Amino acid sequence: MGSARQWRDESRALLDLAYPDSAGSLLPIISADFRERSREIAEQRIVAAGYRLGWLLEAGLGMRVSRETQ
Repeated sequence: MGSARQWRDESRALLDLAYPDSAGSLLPIISADFRERSREIAEQRIVAAGYRLGWLLEAGLGMRVSRETQ
């Protein structure tokens, strides 16, 4: 699952995609392409975070929680 440093580096690698390419007079211009790209990246990062959280919880609590508990 990696380390916190690896997770940080993954997010840092996406930094150039985090801001719109076009600037308006005061605020950036949010194009449809940017909105879609941002949504896809956010969904991927949320899924990865969910898996990582599950992994951390399993590592920390796995032996104390019954797998049959629902």
